[in-house]
Amino acid sequence: AAALKAASAKVGEIATEVWSRAGGDLNKLAAALKAASASVGEIATEVWSRAGGDLNKLAAALKAASAKVGEIATEVWSRLSGDIGSKLNKLASTLRTVTTSWQEIAEELWNRCSGNISGLSVGLWNNCSGIYLYNIAGFLRGKNLGWNEIGSAIRNIPGRTLDSVAYALWNSGKSLNLSDVARALKACNARSTDVAKVLWNNCSGINRGNIVYALTDVFSINAASAWLIANRL
Repeated sequence: AAALKAASAKVGEIATEVWSRAGGDLNKLAAALKAASASVGEIATEVWSRAGGDLNKLAAALKAASAKVGEIATEVWSRLSGDIGSKLNKLASTLRTVTTSWQEIAEELWNRCSGNISGLSVGLWNNCSGIYLYNIAGFLRGKNLGWNEIGSAIRNIPGRTLDSVAYALWNSGKSLNLSDVARALKACNARSTDVAKVLWNNCSGINRGNIVYALTDVFSINAASAWLIANRL
């Protein structure tokens, strides 16, 4: 490959010659093109034309050519189609084959989510091993999103409940109070009676007085009184 480059051969010409001798190994092709000073985009073009539409093979080959996760994400993303949620999920699924860091994947999804944080959350949850809902909540809060938005995104992950939302927010590692959690639950259409129960079951270190304050702050004094009476407190 380097000799062909020295002879002013084009990247496509080098790829043709290397491929005929690579035994069908896309990683060898990518590495050889890298050695011939081809750009990541050029390598991706040549690999993709021989990958049979397999994004995982493309990602693996680019990694073999020392491409960074962000560069791999760019090339994969440019070859995705469909709605934004499906694309985010597929991008996460592909990137997990080249990195074990959910944080790296989260950053690449964030850079392309166009405000679809539910799609981002689903993509992370479906594809990243070792990730917890509170990790997702903490990541989104780190992007200066509001607790209500974050709570709704967590709730929109299939199978997640109001309990999931409360636990994720409360354990996100970010600064918040019980009223913030209650307000996020209310934004998920939870009633005051449900909010009180969810807070009590999922937010460690609180007492009944904290719940009364949160219900009064987010709903009304009547809601707090009703909860006290219903629980004979």
